[in-house]
Order: sequence, then C-alpha cells, then structure tokens
Amino acid sequence: MRAGLALAALLLTAMPAAAAWTVFCVNGRVTVDARSEAVLRADRGTACALSRGFSSLPEAQAQAQSRTGGVGGFCSCR
Repeated sequence: MRAGLALAALLLTAMPAAAAWTVFCVNGRVTVDARSEAVLRADRGTACALSRGFSSLPEAQAQAQSRTGGVGGFCSCR
C-alpha cells in the first residue's frame, strides 16, 4: 500500500503543469510533447519548438495540423 502511494506521489510530481504542451520539430518531423526541448534533444536528437503553451494535447495537435499539416509532417529547425 505504501509503495503504491509513493508511486502515485512520484507520478503526480512528474506530470507537466498546465499549458505545457508544445509543437516541436524533432529530426525533421512534427510532434507534440509535454517534455522540454532540452529533454527531447537528449532523447531524440535535433529538436526545436514551433509553438508553445497549449493547455491540452488536442489543442496542440490542432495547431500542428493548421500550421504544418499535422503530427508526423515534415519540418525544419532552420
């Protein structure tokens, strides 16, 4: 029981705050993520933010669709 509570507390502190969703260009493809640009660079290589500050995943995905053709579309960090 205690282990479950400790795990739940850890997960709650690791969750992103509101308005944390960002549209990124990662390795030439559009993606939406709540992680920071630095973390994405460390995990996946080249990354740059295209649009920031969305409060929900659907809102960020809609922005990606309207600006870049959607998640998975081609992009550039230049």
